Amino acid sequence: MRISEKIKYLVGAYFAAALAVQAAPTIDGSITAGDGWTLATEAAYAQPYTGGGSTTTSDLVGESSSFHWWDGNNDHAFDDNRGDVINFHFASDYNFLYLAVAGPTAPFNSFNDAGGTDDQGNLYIAIDSSLGSASGQLSAQDGHNNFGTMAVDFMGWTPTHILGVQYVDNGGGGGGYADLQETGTHLTLAGEWQNQNNGGFDWHATINSSAAYDTYNGNAGEFEFRIPWTMLGLSLGGPPPGESLRFAVYVTQNMAGYDAYDSGPGLGNGGPYEQIGDNPGDPDTGGQWGPSDPGSIAGSFPGSNENTDLSLSPSHDDGVDTIQEYYSVTINAVPEPGTMALIGIGAGIAFAARRRRG
Repeated sequence: MRISEKIKYLVGAYFAAALAVQAAPTIDGSITAGDGWTLATEAAYAQPYTGGGSTTTSDLVGESSSFHWWDGNNDHAFDDNRGDVINFHFASDYNFLYLAVAGPTAPFNSFNDAGGTDDQGNLYIAIDSSLGSASGQLSAQDGHNNFGTMAVDFMGWTPTHILGVQYVDNGGGGGGYADLQETGTHLTLAGEWQNQNNGGFDWHATINSSAAYDTYNGNAGEFEFRIPWTMLGLSLGGPPPGESLRFAVYVTQNMAGYDAYDSGPGLGNGGPYEQIGDNPGDPDTGGQWGPSDPGSIAGSFPGSNENTDLSLSPSHDDGVDTIQEYYSVTINAVPEPGTMALIGIGAGIAFAARRRRG
């Protein structure tokens, strides 16, 4: 092969590689391997707890908590695991962060389940893009205002943003709605109906009726999101090298003042790292009332997922579910496509020069 042909070949190969790096998931509500998602498993990504956790999913599948909610008197049991967080995925390119969640069907407004109940919950992703080490805490009042203040707070880390899905149109009308807010200020940075494909913040969700990871009823919600880096207070290309983002995924009952059905990651039923979705009552520390998951602490009792006082500081000793765990994700910054092209051309020229000298 002549040198000029080699240069063309190298430059073409580099452009192909650059395009591969820049490839973006299709936001269509279908999580597929070809979209380039990375699955954040508990064992590999959960922090600050290390050791243990699922090696194949992002959260233990099928905790009993994800099947029901309490109103203070009655257990409103589902006939499936519609509140279950199962998998959390991420991807990125120069302009956007992409997130995907598989599992919960509670936000769907026309899901044909045997019980005939629809749209019983909201999906949330807490995002910490502050960079640096995890620290601080965030009260329920400071954290949520998307669709009412939920009884969920954070301890040991401080989410900077809350991404919320109020409901999903799965044939029931209404279009479905999601938004992205800053915590503290509750400033809404983006909010829109599903599947707008407007080139900025976007999302879509569907029911996967043959989801292999849903071992209970063969149905799972699949949610996909695209978020501009700039909406998270970051530069184009993503976080600086070596810096991590933190995420937690959870599902709540629809109405304000309710705590979580389920959250991911969630490891253990004792100490500070817990599966918070529970038979409420509800202090979710190992020292008091335990979650109603398999192997839970004796003493769990029917109470209420609803909490009227959300002003207390994050603590395991009140009825507000406290999320201490998160997925820690390091995303390598992606160069601007034009820069990558120039580097590729330079590499091709340098290679050709070396060949001539050789």
